[in-house]
Amino acid sequence: MRAASGDPSFVLPYWNYLEKGRGVLPDKFRDTRSPLYNPDRRPPGHPGTGVNAGEVVPSDEVNYDCLKLDDYYLSASVPPNFSASINNNPHGIMHDLIGNEFTDDPLKAGMALIPTAANDAIFFLHHCNIDRLWASWNAGGKKNPDDAGWKDKEFTFANTDGTLAKHRCEDFNDIAKLGYSYEALEPVSAPVQVAALTARRVAPSTLGARSAIALGGAAQDIALTPPPANGGLKASLGGRKVYLVIEGLKIDALPGTHYDIYLGAPKGATGAKLKPYYVGTPSFFEAAGMPGMGSDFTFDVTDVMARLGKKGEGAQVRIVPRGGAPRKGSNPTIAKISLVAG
Repeated sequence: MRAASGDPSFVLPYWNYLEKGRGVLPDKFRDTRSPLYNPDRRPPGHPGTGVNAGEVVPSDEVNYDCLKLDDYYLSASVPPNFSASINNNPHGIMHDLIGNEFTDDPLKAGMALIPTAANDAIFFLHHCNIDRLWASWNAGGKKNPDDAGWKDKEFTFANTDGTLAKHRCEDFNDIAKLGYSYEALEPVSAPVQVAALTARRVAPSTLGARSAIALGGAAQDIALTPPPANGGLKASLGGRKVYLVIEGLKIDALPGTHYDIYLGAPKGATGAKLKPYYVGTPSFFEAAGMPGMGSDFTFDVTDVMARLGKKGEGAQVRIVPRGGAPRKGSNPTIAKISLVAG
């Protein structure tokens, strides 16, 4: 991009959508006279005013919780890791919220689909912010993997002359060596050493599960059966961390909605009474880009479980659509939901 611009001082800007007052797409990207304008963004009425009309990123859906995690990717699904967490939120969620999930023409999906995402100039500001969050995580003392399988993994890039070149992950894992910095980084919780993480890790045990869940236009409660131990679910935890694992989130087409996940919410709770039980919102971005493949998500629900009653009401999951019913033909499903102690 620097070569194309002809400006040797050019650097990518980033869009910090959670900074106060910055939740709206920057002005130049909403100006129809600007080359940065893209009509293939979330339109009005789904449910807001539309991205190009100044719709604000919903800060209750987008978060930087990935910065709280210590492990880059050593775990499979339990406990959650930084790599998978940032990939879902804010990365995938922002793609979902900016792109047009309501078109029948995949070439007009913009940020919502992997093959068309980079056609929108905001793609680069979004990905620059993801890089800034990774740099923040590193600056907070949290380490990238040190094994050869990660450091030596190669990816193919295009040079400015159109030829291809392969580069290793290790070539790009330190922004200081790459000669750039950010004007502001995000605060990061104090790190736990990887050796300590590995030493205290125990084999996870499933506390309850439910398979083959079809997602529709109405909220639904999913009962996860607790183990048959005296005292209920919470008595079986023994002080361990608890995670809600979503496996195999699949779609046949862009659904035009998200699903907020809650754990242990009282029957009939809505609004402010429901909020304390919020777990997370899975992104459809990768599921949309890989037909037939499911996306997996892991959420730390230890704090939610601590607020629940003695009998472990956390065995019930509530799934609430955000944005109405899914579009016809999208057929969103979850292969399995599990409550896991680890």
